[in-house]
Amino acid sequence: SSSSASSSASSSTSTSRANAASSALASGTKKSTVRAFWELSRAHRPIGTYLLFWPCAWGATLGAPAAIFSAAAWPTMSDLLSDASWADLLSASPGTEYALLLLQFAAGAWVMRGAGCIVNDLWDQRIDAQVERTRARPLASGALSRRQAYLSLLAHLAAGLCVAVPLGWEVFGLAASSLLLVGVYPAMKRVFDYPQAVLSLCMSWGALVGYLAASPDTALQLPALLLFAGSAAHCLLYDSVYALQDARDDARIGVRSSALSLGPNRLRPALLGFATATTALSALAAHCADAFALPFVALWVPASAFLFYQAATATAQNAQRLFECNQYYGLLLWLALLFGRAALATAEEEQEQPRPEAIE
Repeated sequence: SSSSASSSASSSTSTSRANAASSALASGTKKSTVRAFWELSRAHRPIGTYLLFWPCAWGATLGAPAAIFSAAAWPTMSDLLSDASWADLLSASPGTEYALLLLQFAAGAWVMRGAGCIVNDLWDQRIDAQVERTRARPLASGALSRRQAYLSLLAHLAAGLCVAVPLGWEVFGLAASSLLLVGVYPAMKRVFDYPQAVLSLCMSWGALVGYLAASPDTALQLPALLLFAGSAAHCLLYDSVYALQDARDDARIGVRSSALSLGPNRLRPALLGFATATTALSALAAHCADAFALPFVALWVPASAFLFYQAATATAQNAQRLFECNQYYGLLLWLALLFGRAALATAEEEQEQPRPEAIE
């Protein structure tokens, strides 16, 4: 009898331990799956989101009406300290619409960057498994199935639709047209010596979308086209630098890139050329959109200096670090355009104000 009771207790303990182990395993599997979906969209590496967002912000800043950037468009300190609620002050400010538009673009950049990464991984699953830097990605490592990746892609596209439709059908149509480039880019790495040229169109498309979304015009103007070209040159620069770290693996498995195609003798001059084009085109865009003022120049000069430093010093060893620093270039250029437009808009507003008559 006591032997039977002891056996029963031992069996119960073993069952409890088995259940606990099973529960822990299930919990660990769930956590690892969630982590895999997170990494599939590169949410743990937000640099791509920043690089996709900044052209949108640049475009919106050049396309928005000048009245948004004048000093009168924003609440003053005395307004904020008055009895009026901040909500009323912000709702009455023309600048609020611009700020909300930037938030929409930030959400859209996060979602669509994730979608682009999933498309890329679906194309490159076998290639990624052969490259040291990418073999741990969820599809290449087998942490997620292709079916799971397609479901995640649909979720990202649905979220992107929710962000883009409120911007208007013209803006939505322009934004949606970039999906063809997103889908084609991974194939270009197999058949085209300079796939970064296609990627530069994808990453810079937001400059056109941002301008059209913020502009009272229904067509793209010269500043938008100049900004788009400058942004594309910037992408050619930073993604050619980025490609340096995979050059050996790419050459071994037959993946093409500008870093390989240009070779060691032509790569440095090409990078300097991309830096020059980015610098010149951003300045021309600012000039055509009434943003080329002293505050613009004060920020544009150090931002441009970084581009030339990047072009002159890039190697396979520092490629990742230099690549990630381009997010700060994006921030500096946005601030340059913002303060440049604000300075000229405020100066123009002051000139239009009637001067007090001289006292006789």
